[in-house]
Amino acid sequence: MINEFLKLKTETFGDYIKRIRLLRGYSQRKLATLSSLSSGTIYRIQNGTNYPELYIVINLAEALNLDKDSLLIEAGYL
Repeated sequence: MINEFLKLKTETFGDYIKRIRLLRGYSQRKLATLSSLSSGTIYRIQNGTNYPELYIVINLAEALNLDKDSLLIEAGYL
């Protein structure tokens, strides 16, 4: 069985965040609110025009109910 919440090798970090956001049923605005980030930040991460700082990855992990360490690994911090 494949865990749909794991990052695919072919996905960028932004693609992964977008896919998980959609699986959770969140709009960009809702994810922004839950993660205490701006909608613009979410948009830029998903489109690859902004690579997230450490605190942003942690906020996204908490908002998307993902393992913090796993998301930090996917983002290249661990």
